[in-house]
Amino acid sequence: MNVCLSFNSNGSIIANSPVKPVLLEQVQEAQKLDEKLVKRVEEVQNGRELDFSLRKDGTLFYKNRLCVPNDDELRKQILIEAHSSPYAMHPGGTKMYRTIKEHYWWSGMKKDIAEFISKCLVCQQIKAEHQVPAGLLQPLSIPEWKWERITMDFVSGLPHTQRNHDAIWVIVDRLTKSAHFLAIRMDYSLERLAELYINEIVKLHGIPVSIVSDRDPRFTSRFWSSLQEALGSRTPIYWNEVGERKFVGPEILQQTEDKVKIIKDRLKISSDRQKSYADLKRREIEHQVGDKVFLKVSPWKKIMRFGQKDPSHVLPIESIEVNPDLTYEEEPIQILAREIKELRNKRIPLVKVLWRNHSGEEVTWEREEDMRVQYPYLFRD
Repeated sequence: MNVCLSFNSNGSIIANSPVKPVLLEQVQEAQKLDEKLVKRVEEVQNGRELDFSLRKDGTLFYKNRLCVPNDDELRKQILIEAHSSPYAMHPGGTKMYRTIKEHYWWSGMKKDIAEFISKCLVCQQIKAEHQVPAGLLQPLSIPEWKWERITMDFVSGLPHTQRNHDAIWVIVDRLTKSAHFLAIRMDYSLERLAELYINEIVKLHGIPVSIVSDRDPRFTSRFWSSLQEALGSRTPIYWNEVGERKFVGPEILQQTEDKVKIIKDRLKISSDRQKSYADLKRREIEHQVGDKVFLKVSPWKKIMRFGQKDPSHVLPIESIEVNPDLTYEEEPIQILAREIKELRNKRIPLVKVLWRNHSGEEVTWEREEDMRVQYPYLFRD
């Protein structure tokens, strides 16, 4: 135990136990087994190495920092102490590097710290908004012709007009950036939207080749089906390489093609510049078959975080039936608590819901009215 006993002036016994860092002893022993550090020691003893120095106990230091040998377990122990201990509170890469480099040194320290933090499960769950987005920017291809490739979106929640319209359907040509703004109602069916698109857009610009919308992939797919049904046999007569119909004169067509080429070249330059700027704040990521990924999903808020997963964090879970579109049905299994949110003019009952494929730490607060409609079996008791 190496305990020193002594008597105080009032007759009490005082026990003194000297505390010595165990990690320092482990580093000293490991330095003797590292061939590179052993050569450094010989160079210091011969006076050929000025940046390194030896202490009285034979420990090698680099600029007053302890040299850590090439021992993965020893380095991991240091990283855990500086990152995951109760006094560290999971610092970021820069702060952690500054803290460690004041006391320790080894080759490739900064890279090891970054890799260690990227595999920390707590940091992936809590600090998702502070991490660099994974994957480089993938810009859309430059369109070949005007109004062949379009984008669409809806501006909703507007006051009702005299014709009871409460939204604006925005349709933009990706090549010329010209747009149409159509007044609609949000309760329009897809068949009604397809008919409106034919009457307002197709009659002026023809049928599109592709549609880009951030509404929902399923919406775009269903709209395409409704548009094809509404068109019936109305299809383009004939298209040349860039898509223009063969009913204009050759001179006009040549001039138009030249202008389109100029627009494409300028859009390509602008797109490449935007990609180069965006990739500065992103990191490239590649996955191989069999890699584990970290996927944090909120039952009603879709994907919240996606990144590469450390295999040590993979836990066995129950099998989940996945739909063909890579979605699955989430089901609540228990209501844990109730609460009433007091607003200025009304009260909103809330329930704390535990979901089947989520742990107790991932419960969510939902409106009781909505849960009663969708999951009435939870309220039978």
